[in-house]
Amino acid sequence: MAICAQPCGLFCLLAVQTVLLILVSSPIDGTHLFPQHYTMMHWAGRIEKELDKVLQHVTGTQQMRSIYNEKKSQFEIKRNNPKDLVERVARDISKLLNNKRKALEKLTKEAELLQKEHVWQDSVTENSISYYDSKADSDYAVTSFD
Repeated sequence: MAICAQPCGLFCLLAVQTVLLILVSSPIDGTHLFPQHYTMMHWAGRIEKELDKVLQHVTGTQQMRSIYNEKKSQFEIKRNNPKDLVERVARDISKLLNNKRKALEKLTKEAELLQKEHVWQDSVTENSISYYDSKADSDYAVTSFD
């Protein structure tokens, strides 16, 4: 909330200064002449400086600059080759997918072995099956089909 309040205050200050400049420079006798070129250039320069101050304050440019200068020794700037970056990312994705494929093949093989070794019981009836409802409201819900 405080961050937003100060930029609005600075903007209002800038707007008031601009209006005051226009009012002070206008003639009092009621004839309104367009300001001279040098006057407009002066106003534009002042408005530019005020906007620059406001933007630097709002964006925290000075703070970022000081943080960077304090920690400059921890940074290293290198030029990147986009082609190398894309190739490296593609290689990493390929490795990940290959590992996933190997894991799925291993799981499939184990599941098939377990299925072959499983002794099937033909004597299972509907009444001997219990159902666990994992989405039930209670901590443990068992439903029997009687």
